[in-house]
Amino acid sequence: MVWEAVGHFSLYDGTANKNPFGIDFRQNGMRWTQSLCKGDSDGDGLSNGEELGDPNCTWTEGQTPDYDAIGHPGICEPIGSKFCIDLGQLFTCDCLEEGQGPSCIILLFSVLYVILNVDCYPGFRNKIPNGNFVPCNCNNSNHAEMAWAAVGHFKLDEGTAQKNPFGIDFRKNGMRWTQSLCNRDSDGDGYSNGEELGDPNCTWIEGQNPDYEAIRHPGICEPIGSKFCIDLGQLFTCDCLEQGQFCPIKLDERN
Repeated sequence: MVWEAVGHFSLYDGTANKNPFGIDFRQNGMRWTQSLCKGDSDGDGLSNGEELGDPNCTWTEGQTPDYDAIGHPGICEPIGSKFCIDLGQLFTCDCLEEGQGPSCIILLFSVLYVILNVDCYPGFRNKIPNGNFVPCNCNNSNHAEMAWAAVGHFKLDEGTAQKNPFGIDFRKNGMRWTQSLCNRDSDGDGYSNGEELGDPNCTWIEGQNPDYEAIRHPGICEPIGSKFCIDLGQLFTCDCLEQGQFCPIKLDERN
C-alpha cells in the first residue's frame, strides 16, 4: 500500500495530528527545498531526501525523482522499535488497523502530553550552548532584557503545549546537541542554530563554555513579526509575551 496522506499519521486521511514531516513541510511553506530535503524530520538517521528518492536534493516539481522512495520521512523506522520510541516517535502499525485508530491516537496524545511537559524542564537548557542566556529580541516590550528560559517553547519562562520549531527539532534529535541540529536553521531566518546560540563551528559539547554568546533565538524567526518571517509561516509576534494581547499562535494546541 502507498501512504497517501504523507504528512499525517494515517494512510489516507489528513488527521489533525500531523507527523514530524508534515509539521516541517508546513513550516517550510509547503515547498520541497534543499533545507527540507536535507533535514531528517523523523530522526531515524536518513534525510527526507534519502527516504523519498532524492538523496542529492536535485528534484523539482514535475520531474521524475532519481530513485524510488525507500522510507517514510515522517514515520521513524523500524516502526515501533526501541530506537524510535526513545526518540519520542511513538507511532505503531496498530494505528493503521481498523478499530485500533482511536485508541492509538489517544495513546499518541497522552504520551505526547507527558513529553511536552518534560521538555520544559530547566535541565534541558544545559544540553544546548548558552541555554541559560538565549536573548529575547522583543526590543519594544517589557521582556527585552530577559533571557528566554523555555527555549523550545513560545513563552519566555514556561513550557507551552505549542513548541517552537527549535523545540520540535530538539525533541526529534533525541534532546541532544549534534552537528545536524547545530547546522540546521530551525526557524528558517537564515542563521543556523549554532550561529544563533554562539556555536557557529558546531564544536560545543555539554559542560564546555561556548565560543561566543548567543545572539538570537534558534526557534523564533527574526526580525520578530516581520513580513519575511510571516511569509515563512513563522507567526510569532511579541504580543504573544504580553498578557491579554492577541497572539496568532494557539499556544495551548499541542504539536
